[in-house]
Amino acid sequence: MALSQPSVEPTRRPQRPSRRAWRLALYASVLLALACVVLTHLVVRELPRPRLDGSSDQLFGLHPSTRALLARLEDVLTVEQYFTGEVRHGSVQIAKGRLLDQLRDVADAAGARIERASFDPTASSEARLAAEKEGLAAVPLRGQQGTAQVVQNVWLGLVLRYRGRTRAIPFVLPQSFEFAFAEAVADLLRDERPRIGFLVESAGDATGASGGDGFRGARELLARRAQISEVSGLASGRAVPAELDLLVVAAPERLAPRAVFALDQYAQGGGRLLLLLERQRIDPSTASVRSYETGLEDLLRAWHVPLSRLLVWDSACNEISTRDGGAQLKLEYPLWVRVGEAGMDPTVPATGRLNGCDLFWAHAFGPEPDANAPRAPPGVERVDLVASSARSWLVEPLERLAIDPQALNDQNAELLAAGTARARPLAVALRGKLPSPFAASGAPRPLLPGGAADPNTGPTGEPVRSAERAAQIVALGDADFARTPFLTERNQILLANLVDWLVLEGELVALRARMPRERRIADFLDEERRARGLTTLAGETEFQQDESRTSAEEAAADAAAARRWMTMAAAALGTLLSCAVAVLARRATRRRVEAAA
Repeated sequence: MALSQPSVEPTRRPQRPSRRAWRLALYASVLLALACVVLTHLVVRELPRPRLDGSSDQLFGLHPSTRALLARLEDVLTVEQYFTGEVRHGSVQIAKGRLLDQLRDVADAAGARIERASFDPTASSEARLAAEKEGLAAVPLRGQQGTAQVVQNVWLGLVLRYRGRTRAIPFVLPQSFEFAFAEAVADLLRDERPRIGFLVESAGDATGASGGDGFRGARELLARRAQISEVSGLASGRAVPAELDLLVVAAPERLAPRAVFALDQYAQGGGRLLLLLERQRIDPSTASVRSYETGLEDLLRAWHVPLSRLLVWDSACNEISTRDGGAQLKLEYPLWVRVGEAGMDPTVPATGRLNGCDLFWAHAFGPEPDANAPRAPPGVERVDLVASSARSWLVEPLERLAIDPQALNDQNAELLAAGTARARPLAVALRGKLPSPFAASGAPRPLLPGGAADPNTGPTGEPVRSAERAAQIVALGDADFARTPFLTERNQILLANLVDWLVLEGELVALRARMPRERRIADFLDEERRARGLTTLAGETEFQQDESRTSAEEAAADAAAARRWMTMAAAALGTLLSCAVAVLARRATRRRVEAAA
């Protein structure tokens, strides 16, 4: 009997879509992907863009002080940006892109409290007129395109408007944007700008007609953030205006006792003083030297911060240019102190994180450590804001300004042999209730009209305040650092920081101190030579090569070579240890896998 075979239906092969269907599906997929990309971009563009700043100096994100200023906005801040639309220079294009990113970060941080408007002064005459009306101006920038040199006038200005007030930033770059923007916002939020008095007065000047043009740059710097007014006539009996937020006393010379009394009583009322002091006026252009007293000696001694008449000689110094015959020569000049980051007190906002300052013919503040004298009056806080390096000495004041390389080297050798080097306080801050030196002697009499002294030398009988209210004093042992020829960029930052700190502009101080730290490559040979006193102040000076010096040079070279080898060995050892740990970890993992199998 035969078994019947089950019927098997033939399998149908799936019908392949036509080429036209493939094309339609492809087009539909591409259009759908593009639509998703566009919609995602439109949605994400309106969302805040969180940014994580992983740099060690934290320079690429908004500072908390900027966010705090933006949080104080109660109305809408309008930011008008006047930027050149088509920039030809590559570096300027990059800078413009970074500025736009920074503006977006600020707008994201402020939320709905900032509105932005963009204008191109090169494409619209109306925008150009509006920019020029607010004080903006194009800056001509040169660039190279192939073999041709291209000059383009570039606009990168901002105008901020808030509650009917306007503040313009004529030209801004990415590295200075945050501080310039925050400073403008702080100015718009301030009901009234700080009032700073500027005193340049000497003995017998009852009218206040003394000069002070050397401090023109400092005045202009302070005028950007405060109302500046000249204070004069203190010797004739006028008082320091009580409404001042800060009084700057620049290079006082033989101040009359009545003027010193006025300064003391201003401080006793809770005032703030910035004293720029010196005991010698040295003019490099005429090589003239003039010594004098400030008139504040008794006041400074009462506050336990006497100013030394000696000059600070520091191995960490700047260079000075001089002529040797007909050749121009640059020499390290130890009386031009170059303060580094280590010399700036890190606990005070005005000096913390600054990379230093430049002082010229500076004086140190006492008392000396071996004097066993208190560093401040009872209940008064003292902070040494700026200090010289540990390899500094006190030397006699100059009798004449003569840059002699051999004399500099001889004096340096004598000081090294003396072995009395130590760091010296060059700027101090006092905060608290200060005693008055006039509490026992009484108020001195003012000068008569014309500057003549009153024949009656007794006190006036006026009440004298002493230790009534807490004052804040900052004193620097150098006035040249604020004079126009010596007002370096580092000095400008320090001066502005001190002023903002004294008038309680803490946010701006924190922002201005936000800068990259100095990272110098260690020169082992130079360090070893300095440790052995083998450094030379003049690059062309001939030294007597005796046996002791030769052996010291060889010892320095050997020590530097040993430190180089140790540094390289430490780096190599660290790499080898990392590799060994990785190999051991891999073997341990493989053994666990094999054991589990």
